[in-house]
Amino acid sequence: MKFREEKFDTIKIKTGSEEDVTKAIEEISVTHIIIDMQYGFTVDRDSVMWYSVLIIARKK
Repeated sequence: MKFREEKFDTIKIKTGSEEDVTKAIEEISVTHIIIDMQYGFTVDRDSVMWYSVLIIARKK
């Protein structure tokens, strides 16, 4: 069985709060399908910056 190769995009959202992520997801899901979502963080001296990584594909 052959599958069409889908083109996925990855976007990174700096997460100030959960509401930020929810709002961003609502906006993105109008034009894109969210395939996967991951969290990560970077540590810079004293501050920790959280971010969400969304893997998205454009809706047909």
